[in-house]
Parts: sequence; structure tokens; C-alpha cells
Amino acid sequence: MKGPAGEGTRLAESPGVAPPSPRAPPRHSMAEHTSPSSPAPAAAAPRRRKRLTLILIAVAALAVVGLAGFPFVYRAGTHAGEKPAEVSHEHGGGLVPVEPMLVNLADRDTQRFAKVTVRLVVGTKAEAEEIAEDDLRQAKLRSAILELLAQQTAAGLATAEGRTALKHAVADHAAHALRLKVQDVLFTDLVVQ
Repeated sequence: MKGPAGEGTRLAESPGVAPPSPRAPPRHSMAEHTSPSSPAPAAAAPRRRKRLTLILIAVAALAVVGLAGFPFVYRAGTHAGEKPAEVSHEHGGGLVPVEPMLVNLADRDTQRFAKVTVRLVVGTKAEAEEIAEDDLRQAKLRSAILELLAQQTAAGLATAEGRTALKHAVADHAAHALRLKVQDVLFTDLVVQ
């Protein structure tokens, strides 16, 4: 027998029962719909979604707290047990500022210059103030440092070892010129061209 579209179809063997459509969902008995296993997957999906939402909120909150606290931690710059650099100066040390110096370097192949600004750490603040106010001692100090810098090369100042050696030499020359112990030499500016 032919169907409405002119295609051949097989009639169902029992009268009154329509043949199953190929696209129709499978039929289930009433017992299958009332089983307790059916609602469990439906209830588990909202629980999983709720748990995932809570985890995402917790991660976002931690990220916000971490980003908000980063500038405070980064700005502090000290770890537990470390003391700030200024503490050593408050307990007796003094800084002797030296005016910036522009020096010809000892390079032979080309003309090179160095701009250097130095601060010396001496025993007490009183010694530092005395040196800063004494023009003769300041002139002797600058002269000793300039003579030492004029012997340097650009290649020597480009390495950490060269700068460390210069730091120790400046401390020795400055101590000799000032006739007192120089505890440390701080380069606040060192540019080589």
C-alpha cells in the first residue's frame, strides 16, 4: 500500500496501533518514570553549578585581595628580620654629600666622560656636618676623588667588579684626604659616556 506521499509503507500488523515514527522518542513504561534514579541527575546538576559558582567567587575574592594588597607589600620592600637602611644612620652614622663631578676617563681610543655623584658614610653626624661646612676639607675630598676617577676606563666602570674596586679606592683616598675613617661609599649617580 502507498502512503500519502506516494511512498511504500508497511502497515502495522495489529489494527489500531500506529507504527513508531523513526524520530519519535522511545516509549517508557510508567515504572521507569517513577524510579528514584531519574530525579537524582536533575538535582545533581544544580548542586554542581552552585558549587562551581561558590568556587569561582572564592577565587575571584582571593585575586582581588591579593591585587589590592600587592602595592603595600611591594612598597614595604623589607622582609621579616631586616631593618631599613636608614637605621644605621640614625645610630651615629653621618652622610657627607659630595657635589656631582664630571671627569674625563683614561680611555685612549676615544674621548669618554663619567658623571659621578658620591656620598660618604662617616662615623657620626657631627663629623659629617663638620666636613660639609669646611671648604678646605671639601676641596681636598673632591680633588682626591677626581684624581682617582681620572685613572678609570669606561670598560672598568661597566663591570660590577670595577665599580666595587672603585668604591674601595674612593673610601681609601677619602679617608686619607679627610684624616678619618670612611665606613662606606655610596654612588648615587654614575653615568659613563
